[in-house]
Amino acid sequence: MINRLSLLKRRKQHRLIRILTLSIFLIVVSLSIIINQHKAKHYQTVRTWEEIKKENILKVGILHNYTDYFVLQGEIYGFHYEMINKMAKHLDIEIEYKVYHNHKEYYKALLNNKVDILAVDAVPTFHSQILFDYTLPHSYSSIVLVQHKKKVLKHSTLKAKQAKQPIVIPASLGYIQSTDIPQNYSFTFEVSPLFSKQIVNEVNKGNIDRTLAYYKNINANTIFFQHLEYDHTVLENQALHWVIRKHNDSLLFAVNQWLADFTTSQSYQFLLKKHYSPSSSIRTLLKYQKNLFPLNDISSYDKIIQKYAAKYQLDWLLVASLIYQESKFQTDSKSKNTWGIMQFMPNTADYLGITIDDSPENQIEAGCRYLKILQDKYINLGVKDKDELMKFVLAAYNAGNCRIEDARKLARLYGLNENKWDNNVAVALKLLAKKNSPFHHELKCGRYSQAEHTVRYVDKILQRYYQYKNIVNYTLVE
Repeated sequence: MINRLSLLKRRKQHRLIRILTLSIFLIVVSLSIIINQHKAKHYQTVRTWEEIKKENILKVGILHNYTDYFVLQGEIYGFHYEMINKMAKHLDIEIEYKVYHNHKEYYKALLNNKVDILAVDAVPTFHSQILFDYTLPHSYSSIVLVQHKKKVLKHSTLKAKQAKQPIVIPASLGYIQSTDIPQNYSFTFEVSPLFSKQIVNEVNKGNIDRTLAYYKNINANTIFFQHLEYDHTVLENQALHWVIRKHNDSLLFAVNQWLADFTTSQSYQFLLKKHYSPSSSIRTLLKYQKNLFPLNDISSYDKIIQKYAAKYQLDWLLVASLIYQESKFQTDSKSKNTWGIMQFMPNTADYLGITIDDSPENQIEAGCRYLKILQDKYINLGVKDKDELMKFVLAAYNAGNCRIEDARKLARLYGLNENKWDNNVAVALKLLAKKNSPFHHELKCGRYSQAEHTVRYVDKILQRYYQYKNIVNYTLVE
C-alpha cells in the first residue's frame, strides 16, 4: 500500500514537472515571438538615409553643455553642433536638433525614432552594440581622474583609499570596469544619473571627492572651475563616436563617408582648437559671458524681453531670436535706414513714439508693442494657426505690412492659401520680385526686390527660436 502510494506520488510529481516544463517552454516560445515581433517592428520603423533625404530633415539628439551645444552672445555654438552643421551643408540636408536631459532619455529617443543620430561622445560596448551602430571616430580623448584640489590622493594612497570611496561617474562612462584601469588602482565606481558636467561641478564645489572625465572636455572647461586637479590619466586615448540605430546602414555609410574626409581637414583641426583649447577666442568669450550672467541665458536683456513679451502676450524666445537677427543685442547697431536694438525704420519709430536716444528697455517695449499690433492684425485676417502666425508677423516686421498684404493678395490670385506661409504666401512674395508679373498693377506696393531676403529672414529666426527653446527647456528640466 505504501509502495503504491509512493508510486502514485512520484507519478504525480513527474506529471507536474512535465506540465511545468511545457509551461516554461510555451512561455519562452511566446516571449521569443513577442521579441521577434518587436524587433521586426523596430527595424521596419528605422528612418533610412533615403527617407531622411526625401523629407529633407535629419533629426539629431545633442547635449546642452559647455562644449557640445551652447548659446554665446545669442548665437548657438558647440563642437558637435558645428560638426553636424558642416555635415548637413555637405549632404544638403536640414537639421532638427533635440536636446535631452539624461543618458537614458536620449538613447530611448533614438530607439523610438525621435532622432536619427546622437551627436555625443560615445564608446561602443558589448551590450550597446546589440541595439546601436557607431560611426567612425569623430575625436579621441584620454580619461582622467578629476579631484578637488584639497582632496587630492596621490598614486601611493589611491590604491588603499579608493576601495572605500567609490568614484562617482556619469552613465556615459558606465562602460568602464575597475579591471580596465591599467594603473592597478583599487577603483570602485558609483554610476550617477547626473551628466558629467554636473558631477564635475559638484567636485569643484567639494561635494563629491572625485570623478572620471574625458580630458578634452575637462581641459576646455577649466576656465569655469578653479578647484580641480586632473593630472592622473586613467585610460589612454579613447575613440569617441556618434550613435545610430542598428540596421540603418545607409545613414551610417553616408555619415562615415563624410567623417572620413572631414576629420583629415584643416577645418576639423580648427574646430578642435576652437572648442577644446582653454585659450581659444570662443572659450575666452564664454568665460567672459559666464561672469556677466548665467550660461543658460540668451542675452543680458532676457529679463526685459520676458517682461514686455508677457505684457503683450508674445513668446519671449521668438522676440529674443528676432532681436538677435536684427542687432545681435547691440544697442548701438545702425544701418542706412534702421537703428537700435530692434532696428526700427524711421516711420515705424515715429508711429511707436520711440527715438534713437531711448533706453534699450524702451526700445524693447516699443518693439514688443509693434509685434503685438502685427499679431492681432493677422489673427483678424484669418491666420489662426500659431506657427503660421509667427511667420506672418516676422515677415511683416522685416518687409513691412504692405508687402505681405500684396503677397497675400497675389496668393489668392494664383489659387494659393493666403493664410499659410510656406509654399503659399512665401511663394507669392517671391513673385513680387519679378519685373513682369501680370498682376503687379493690382498691388498696392508694387514690385519687391528683397523677397528672397525676407523668406530667409523668417527661416533664420524660427530656426534660432527652436534652438533657444531647446536650451531653455533643458534648463527648466535640469
